[in-house]
Amino acid sequence: MPYVKCISGHTSARAVQRYLERGGRALVTDFLNIDAPVSGVRDGLEDHGRIDWWREMDRTRAAFGNDAAWNGQRARTWKHYILSPNPTDGIELPRLRRLATAWAKENFGDYEVAIVYHDDNEGRIPHAHVVVNNTNLATGRRIQEPDPRAVKRSVQRLARDMGLSCFEDAPHPATHGRMRTARPRQRVHMGRAERELASKGAYSWVADIRSRVAIARMVARSEDEFESVLSAMGVTVSENSAKAARRDWVYALAEFSTRRVGGERLGLSFGRESLGRRFAAGATGRLADATERRLYEVAREALLSATIDVEHFAKMRLLRMCEEHGEDGYAIASDYLASISSKQRTRIESALRARGGNGRAHDEYSGDLIAHYAGGYPVWVFLEVIDFGTFADLWRHCASRWDSSEMRSQHYVLKSVRALRNACAHNSLIVNGFSRHSERTTFNPPRPISASLNERGMKNTKARRSKLANLRVSQIG
Repeated sequence: MPYVKCISGHTSARAVQRYLERGGRALVTDFLNIDAPVSGVRDGLEDHGRIDWWREMDRTRAAFGNDAAWNGQRARTWKHYILSPNPTDGIELPRLRRLATAWAKENFGDYEVAIVYHDDNEGRIPHAHVVVNNTNLATGRRIQEPDPRAVKRSVQRLARDMGLSCFEDAPHPATHGRMRTARPRQRVHMGRAERELASKGAYSWVADIRSRVAIARMVARSEDEFESVLSAMGVTVSENSAKAARRDWVYALAEFSTRRVGGERLGLSFGRESLGRRFAAGATGRLADATERRLYEVAREALLSATIDVEHFAKMRLLRMCEEHGEDGYAIASDYLASISSKQRTRIESALRARGGNGRAHDEYSGDLIAHYAGGYPVWVFLEVIDFGTFADLWRHCASRWDSSEMRSQHYVLKSVRALRNACAHNSLIVNGFSRHSERTTFNPPRPISASLNERGMKNTKARRSKLANLRVSQIG
């Protein structure tokens, strides 16, 4: 039978996440009511990317004032349940994940939950650590101690339904436990179609709306600010039907008014009721204020991170193509340097010598590597030590070397990424100039950008062409 043990926490959730994930021992993590990036699907279950879920829990508690002491005692900030299956069941990780998530939804459906799986015990038997935040997302109230017999009977029943061994507990009279049965709504809800699109990396207009609403929710301090931020991001907000059972908002893409979705269809925290309580409490998410300057900073951080990712993956792809073309790793770097002007070559080589030398310009991170290969750089080292502009130029050189029209198109994409990265890194006003009177491009967007937009359902309409005619929008795209 599954065994459930509970531990109460009185601190930030940071400590429990650090404990559960230290040393890379976390096999996988599931979430309930926490926005977590989906990195793929395995055994019909979503895998998630790395996220500091403790921050989400801490912010939620702080927003509703649930960190304060209660009746002279420290606040119970989270509950930590350990769900251990019967070793004789020989349960595998996918089955345990289904058991643990079903149990969490049944008992804590209105709370933020992180489920971390380990197998660091004798016999490598997987078990689940279920961390429940103390704040009910539907009411804003603190978690009350659930009936321990009820939560244990719940996991026994679920185990039995899954064909696992269970303890046939005698039925107990209904208790007056203060933990109510969770509503079948989630703070973040993804339908089947959306999950399938996400697993394929395809565009989902529902996910698009959710992402924009999530940003507005993070920065807005009032309903008016919320609607204003959404309008700036191309999302309209309207009332749902007066005949509906619950009052809610309906979100739609401004350019595709037929693409509409109710707030609570996106998840509990996107609905009018939840957001109304949030604004009434004076709570904002990740941002301390919603000024334009702060919005610029958030946009800059996000775009800078994206450009760094593009650079990294482009370098990895170039290395892979070098291998596919049977290139000599040393020859391709030396041939590139020989192909450029003497002035450009002198600039690159002088900068590398200074970084690899012993003077004030010595590079603490790459200097020794540069000095070691000063006589001739293999391409895998050359890519690590050159700047983004030189890399884009090397990409163009390889495009000509291999007669690749696709790489020539991608070269212009890299130039746009470089321009955007420099703007972000040097504190430029990256969103200055989005108006119709701003600088216009004199060329069509690179084919990879157009192809990517087409694949994601953004057809080549007049509106799209108009937006991409703006140089900044084209570069960000």
